[in-house]
Amino acid sequence: MISEKFVFLALCFNIVGTAIYVGQNLRGEVKPHLVTFFLWSLPPLVAFTAQLTEGAGVVSLVTLVAGLNPALIFVIALRRPDAHWSASLFDVICGLLSLIGILAWWVSREGLYAIAFAIAADLLASLPTFRKSFIHPESESPALYAFSTISAAITLLSIQNWTFSHFGFAAYLLLTDFGLALIIGIRGHLKRVAPQK
Repeated sequence: MISEKFVFLALCFNIVGTAIYVGQNLRGEVKPHLVTFFLWSLPPLVAFTAQLTEGAGVVSLVTLVAGLNPALIFVIALRRPDAHWSASLFDVICGLLSLIGILAWWVSREGLYAIAFAIAADLLASLPTFRKSFIHPESESPALYAFSTISAAITLLSIQNWTFSHFGFAAYLLLTDFGLALIIGIRGHLKRVAPQK
C-alpha cells in the first residue's frame, strides 16, 4: 500500500476531471443528465458524514469531493438552455429509489448502513447516465469518469485500514466510473466508425 497522503493526489485527479467536464459542458460538447448529477451530489455527502462518524479519516475527503463535483456540474449545466433535464419514467423511478436510499440512512443513523445506503442510492442515480451513455455516447465524455477512476484507484491503494467504512465508497466509485468511461469510449467509437445511413 502507498501512503495515505496520496489521497491528495487522488483529489487532484478528481478535480482535473471535473474541470475538463465543466469546460466541455460550457462549450456544448457534453450534456450531463441533470437528474443524475443532482442525485449524485447527495449520497456522497451522506457517506462522507458516515465515514467521519466511523473514523475513516483522510480517505473521506475523496467521498466529499465525489459529492461536491457533481453539484458543481449540476449548477453550471443548469445555465445552459439545452441542458438535458427531461426525465423519463425510468429516470423518475431511479431518482425516487435513490431518495428512498437516502431516507433509509436518515432513519437508521448507523454509519455502516449509511455508507451502504449511500452506495445503493448513488448507483440508482447513475442508471439514467449509464442508459444515456449507451444510447447517446456523443452526449458524454469519458474524461470525467476516467479521471475519477484513477482517483478511486489511488484512494484504494492508500487505505491503511481495510474496513468497509474506509474502502466501500471508493471501491464503488472505481467500478461505476470505470464502467461509464468504458461504455462512453466504446459506444462513442462504434458510433463514429459505423457507416452513415
